[in-house]
Amino acid sequence: MIREIINLSSSIENKLANLYKKFALLFPMDAQFWETIAEEEEHHADVINLEEKSFLSGSEYVREFYDAHIEDLRKAIAHIDSISDKYTKQENTTREAAFQDAISLENGAGEIHYQIAMTKKNPSWMLKRYIELNSEDENHAKRMKEYSKTIPKID
Repeated sequence: MIREIINLSSSIENKLANLYKKFALLFPMDAQFWETIAEEEEHHADVINLEEKSFLSGSEYVREFYDAHIEDLRKAIAHIDSISDKYTKQENTTREAAFQDAISLENGAGEIHYQIAMTKKNPSWMLKRYIELNSEDENHAKRMKEYSKTIPKID
């Protein structure tokens, strides 16, 4: 179960990175923005993967993550996949829609990180890392909102 939580958490970060790379290709005028966010998501996945041995070897980790929100992680992955499919098929793929979808996804990922980390009274160093990821998700959503304000509205 622990390995599944790690794999699902890493998968969310990688799937978001891939979606943002897709946005960079679909919307070249925003490519630099999306590529930067994609790199940050890949870094999040790398952190989770690099620390896997520590996660799995620590009994503290096992106790804290045993009851983690696996179903929430699976639902998040399915939601990311469905959004990604929409852009692969180029259905309602406006720049504005891309930002709205990305902000929604970032807020959802942040909520999962928050739920996992904050259900514990005294978070370990590992849970503190999830708190950091939550903060970074919030930062992504905030940056996306600010950047999206520069997109001209289509009437």
